[in-house]
Amino acid sequence: MGGGITGYHEELIARLCADIEAREHWQAAWAVPGTDESERAALTEVREVSRANAAWLSEQLQVAGRPLESVAGIEAAWAIAQHTDHDPAFQAHCLELMRAAVAAGEAPAARLAYLEDRVRVALGRPQLYGTQEIQLPGMDWELLPVEDPARLNERRAAVGLPALDIAQIRNLWLPPLPGADTK
Repeated sequence: MGGGITGYHEELIARLCADIEAREHWQAAWAVPGTDESERAALTEVREVSRANAAWLSEQLQVAGRPLESVAGIEAAWAIAQHTDHDPAFQAHCLELMRAAVAAGEAPAARLAYLEDRVRVALGRPQLYGTQEIQLPGMDWELLPVEDPARLNERRAAVGLPALDIAQIRNLWLPPLPGADTK
């Protein structure tokens, strides 16, 4: 790609497009029963793209300190960071950059909420905003554990996320309490 800010921006968007394309390919393979080998190959592609994108973005952040101060640049960098589950330390670094961008009015607080939850889940902590789910056998999606579920919708509203249905909050997937009978 070209040099300077324009080249950086073009490369960032191209990398985001590669991420989206790899994930769509994986989802399509995953949705077809009996295509385990295709699904594994597609998941390998997702992981390779994520690792390459994270390495590139990390290098750019070392040089520039943060992503482009444009909506497209921040959105693309956020999406790449969001999908860098293989490198929790890098995700946490991006979370700090996103906090600064939100505080400066350069990024939407909802994006911060997604990355905050992603980092917390990676660290084994309950999420704050209820943005992360797990797919259970039978294709049902369940929210991962949430800190203080009674105030979940209040926190979501504060960052511009829609409220969750009370049934979704009530049915949160939670680990058993210590000493609880799990039979």
